[in-house]
Amino acid sequence: MNRRLTPQPLSVEASPLPLKNDIGNGLPCTYARFTEPAFPGVDPYAAYARGRADWRFVELPGDHDGIISVPGPVAALLESLGA
Repeated sequence: MNRRLTPQPLSVEASPLPLKNDIGNGLPCTYARFTEPAFPGVDPYAAYARGRADWRFVELPGDHDGIISVPGPVAALLESLGA
């Protein structure tokens, strides 16, 4: 798996993303924050999500690549969202 990982492009942070609808488009939203170690680069996004009363905010163990480093908790979260 590691051989397939690539750095995140800078354009993700530098290019605006025009949206035609509200974030989530009226659907339930969940923000998953990986905490081991904390990744300060996402602090503004986590703060936004935590401040939304209509969003679910969860913290999971694992690093920023949590889908690789802790797939079990990620899978459990995804299963709970589909229930």
